[in-house]
Amino acid sequence: MIELYIIKAKIYKNNYNFKLAAEAADKARIMDLADRYPNNLTVKYKIRNNDIEGGDSLLKTFIRDSSDANLHELQYMWYECELGNAYLRLKEFGPGFRQFKFIEKHFQDFYEDQVKDFLSNNINLNSLISILIA
Repeated sequence: MIELYIIKAKIYKNNYNFKLAAEAADKARIMDLADRYPNNLTVKYKIRNNDIEGGDSLLKTFIRDSSDANLHELQYMWYECELGNAYLRLKEFGPGFRQFKFIEKHFQDFYEDQVKDFLSNNINLNSLISILIA
């Protein structure tokens, strides 16, 4: 039964009716509160419907430490991307670009934590130059 409401929500989303999509996803979420997928889908569709406060409060209900700083530390990039797009649709450019800066920072952290160490440990300078030239 949950899957039917999720399919219904996706049909509404594909028709750009985000209000009905959020309502259908919320019905699926209420049927199984422990399932993360309907929870995240409802948040996503609420934000796409420009209901930023509703999506934000719903997201914070299923996160242990729901402070804004913790949301960025958890690297919920899908949330930050949806939130940034919603702010841009509402012509609130400052908060929108701030969300996109968080996403850029996540990728910088990925690079510094993983790629940089991998390259310095596994590839010598000649191999790296040949990869960059090719």
